[in-house]
Amino acid sequence: MGSKAMRSRPRVCSPGRSQTDRAVAWFRTLVFAAGVILSATAVSANTARTAFIAHTERLRMFVLGQYMDRTGVSPEGIRLLREDMTRQGFYLEGGPEVLDRWIRASPVVGWDSNINGGWPNTSLNLPGITLVTTPEFAAQDGVIVGGNVSAGFRLGYRMGGYLDVDGNVEKVWAPAHGLSRTSGAASACARNHVGGWRFLDLCQEGSFLERDLGRSTAGATSVSFVQLFSGNGSGHELSLTAMRRDVNEDHQQAGRLTVSSVWENVATQVSATLATPAGDAHVQRARLALEVRRMVAGRFFAVELAAEESDGSSFLGHERSDRTYGMSVSTTLMRGLTIGAGYSRTRSSISFFDENRFGVNFRVNALSAFGPVTRMLGPSAPR
Repeated sequence: MGSKAMRSRPRVCSPGRSQTDRAVAWFRTLVFAAGVILSATAVSANTARTAFIAHTERLRMFVLGQYMDRTGVSPEGIRLLREDMTRQGFYLEGGPEVLDRWIRASPVVGWDSNINGGWPNTSLNLPGITLVTTPEFAAQDGVIVGGNVSAGFRLGYRMGGYLDVDGNVEKVWAPAHGLSRTSGAASACARNHVGGWRFLDLCQEGSFLERDLGRSTAGATSVSFVQLFSGNGSGHELSLTAMRRDVNEDHQQAGRLTVSSVWENVATQVSATLATPAGDAHVQRARLALEVRRMVAGRFFAVELAAEESDGSSFLGHERSDRTYGMSVSTTLMRGLTIGAGYSRTRSSISFFDENRFGVNFRVNALSAFGPVTRMLGPSAPR
């Protein structure tokens, strides 16, 4: 909440009865308007605490609201809910207003098994002949050092509607090889409360990756319908997304189903994506992923499992299709220090493209903000 917002809205550090009644009524109205039938099992205190590592802000707010609706309100509960509601534009009055803005900088240290974007294998055996790549086109691995900078803002434009704009750039070097890698991404998303616990989001995203042996770009335009609901003492967010992807010079249509959940002690997210071909480009056609988050001894832990299929290109007259399986883990070693590791294995219909990739990175979240900053309860704040 910026200073302007604080001046124009009543303080909540010592809420009166009218503010308490308003908060309770607001959440009950949303629940009944959405037609959600609450289960006999109430949201527990553990589930409410787990909401702080939920994958989205909306799900966090929903679970906290369910908990307060069953157990009553408290000054601390009012404060937390009001923070979430304010950041999502539910206290917006009058014209557009900046709800949040941020700058984050982080040094990066890690290991990359393919820094330069080279071929994963150096030879290809064909009947009667063996093709060998020159060393400069082979994948190079090693230690990387560099940094990441991200910035963005949130602009509220109506009650329950806001625009998120953010971007980031990362630059790393591999001192042992004299190589470098640059990547970046930007997005703009209009997020809108439709009614009850239903939302509609419109997003435009773009990214690039530049390595010594090539550059790639990608973009996507998407529309998502979001519905939140409860059941058996847990909270869930269902998101249906339709998108158009731009991969270098080619285009494809894709659909994604995502279910994010907050349970007694863990937060989960399952997503499934299907996409059409994109001309002659080698693109992802299907992906299934599961991420599990949990607080252990006060530390954030996350594990993600993923499987995907890609096809669309050919090599020496043979059609190529790949299957990739991956796993990544991340945790906070201490406040502001995150370590992550990932492994993926690709098996292709053309053995030359078989690949095992491994990466590790350390990040120190050195935060510099000229506006309010969301509490960081894991590697990144839920959006």
